[in-house]
Amino acid sequence: MATAAYDWYSASRMEGLARRKAREAVYRKLRRGELNLQDVMSEPPPELLTTVLFDLVKLTMRRRRNPNAVIKAMGEYALEDKINLMLPLGEADEHARDWVATYDPWNTNRHDEEY
Repeated sequence: MATAAYDWYSASRMEGLARRKAREAVYRKLRRGELNLQDVMSEPPPELLTTVLFDLVKLTMRRRRNPNAVIKAMGEYALEDKINLMLPLGEADEHARDWVATYDPWNTNRHDEEY
């Protein structure tokens, strides 16, 4: 009986490890620029469905002189447009995903002169 419980625990743990490794592989692609935010928003990979939109944006941010100002501005723009960046990608509606993909000053340099 104890062996069956251990086998279940071990299998569950291995599945979790495989999911984490797959998610980390996608994170690496985002950080390196091999995968862009627009692609992720249009066709979300299953590994990222539980990742919060704000974290995805932070992963794709390029180094800047003042990243806190960019994050603050991003929050202000999201509030103005009634976008909740604290939703997981899997729960975000099409409007929120389109907003992140289209109006991201941190990727398109829409407001680069301010920073």
